[in-house]
Amino acid sequence: MSETLDSALDFVDGSCGRMPRSHAVLDQAPTRGYQDVMLMLALEDVQAVAALTTPMLTSSGDAAGDRLRLFVDMEHINPVERSNRLVVSSSQVEINADITNTYTTQTSTDFTFVRDVSV
Repeated sequence: MSETLDSALDFVDGSCGRMPRSHAVLDQAPTRGYQDVMLMLALEDVQAVAALTTPMLTSSGDAAGDRLRLFVDMEHINPVERSNRLVVSSSQVEINADITNTYTTQTSTDFTFVRDVSV
């Protein structure tokens, strides 16, 4: 457990589990007290393991593509000094994407929320 809480280790940078073409990198741009994570998700990975997929049909009933729905979640875990407690912050976003057979896409995020939890 102590290795997990070692703040010198980075569990963000690198490939995503079970998603060989998707990866995350830390943005090197200077910020005030935080660091952005750039998440690159490959469509094949998302369709295979991450998204709920609903087929889209044309008015004549032919296949028109897929509607994808997925959540991206980020956790931040910090130990409390001189205590055996943890402070956990969680942030999620829902992504809806229409991937059509005509090479046009529409993507949206319906909502974003952040929840802080003390354990």
